[in-house]
Amino acid sequence: GPLCVVHFDAHTDVYPPAWDCNVHHGTFMRLAHERGWLQPDGVLQIGVRGHFASAEDVQAPSKLGFRVMTTDDIQTGGLNKARQAIEQLPKGPTYVTFDIDCLDPAYAPGTGTPVPGGLSSWQAMQLLQHLASRHIVGGDVVEVAPAYDHGDITALAAASILWEMLALLAKKQ
Repeated sequence: GPLCVVHFDAHTDVYPPAWDCNVHHGTFMRLAHERGWLQPDGVLQIGVRGHFASAEDVQAPSKLGFRVMTTDDIQTGGLNKARQAIEQLPKGPTYVTFDIDCLDPAYAPGTGTPVPGGLSSWQAMQLLQHLASRHIVGGDVVEVAPAYDHGDITALAAASILWEMLALLAKKQ
């Protein structure tokens, strides 16, 4: 059945077709919505930030019923605001998807689309740990590009995030 999704990303990934292609790395959340895979009001996007091409970049997810927590929301409202947003999601199976560019490039430079002003790795892990009350059914970490990170800190952050996800999956629901 339809899933709740907690989507950590600098971008909303609800973009329209581009380059004569309906399916690309910036469309998966729009396509999941169009195909009925998402629970109504069951999507929370965390870490979204600009630079935006237009106001539509920020408005499009809300039109689909998604809740968006920008990094500004988290920095000004604190982690408790994001924790409350997690708690307000409908009950049910939840998928966690984590684009590594959700993290500030200081914590994860090895990605194809680094965007300054992101979450710290500590903030992300705190929010992942708060998902322990959810029925987590799966997760992924994407957009790690080791060639762009000679110090391997992006891979370390991704491995830590995956460990947190595995802990969530191992927890008895």
